[in-house]
Amino acid sequence: MEGYVLCDEEMLDIEPPFDDSLKEDVVVMDIQKDCGFGNIINRVDTMFDNEVRRVIFRGVGDAKKKCMVCVEVIKNRRQVKNRLMLSNAQAKSRRRSIRYLADEEKDLKFRPASTIKRQRCHFTYQAIEDKEKLYEWSANIMAKRVTYWNPIGEGMNRLKVITDIPVIFIMLSRDPYSSELQCMSMQLSLNKKVELPMSKIPLAKSGENKSKQSISNECSQPSRNTEEAEAAERS
Repeated sequence: MEGYVLCDEEMLDIEPPFDDSLKEDVVVMDIQKDCGFGNIINRVDTMFDNEVRRVIFRGVGDAKKKCMVCVEVIKNRRQVKNRLMLSNAQAKSRRRSIRYLADEEKDLKFRPASTIKRQRCHFTYQAIEDKEKLYEWSANIMAKRVTYWNPIGEGMNRLKVITDIPVIFIMLSRDPYSSELQCMSMQLSLNKKVELPMSKIPLAKSGENKSKQSISNECSQPSRNTEEAEAAERS
């Protein structure tokens, strides 16, 4: 803006639109467009490890896409981290059992390879089934950005500009939401695809469509014999 310089900026109506019982004493992470994920992910990991139940992420304007990507990275990281923690714990117990068998049988090296393979398969399956579940709730609102511009020259007034800007809020919870708050913007981190009720509408088969079209065409278009008979009656 020529002749003016930006002085101050503030955001209005930018509070999370979730239920008051869910956002009370919950940390809100502001995701910027040019920020890195490292510090944010480490902080969220630390909070979840310290028994924090919910975290809210906020992306304003151009940072909306970055906010969504950051949440997906955190969900995947929590699942992988939980799987690795289970793997380490089960590996320790497995090593203890191997040492016990070695002390008892004295010939562990002759143990059948198929037995070890079955144990590994069971071990991997159990680790995948015990992934941590994170419940996601997203909401989009329109907030107001107020900017103040001071004039450079004399005889000009200070300007106040109000613009609408989109904001996204994403809440990650380790506990499921109550049934009273259920809505279509919620999903579970373990579900790769969210199936909407509208997607279950049965579709007609291609053959049925062709038969219906042929029937309607036969009814709407008279045959050649019918046209000749009508012409003979008129004459």
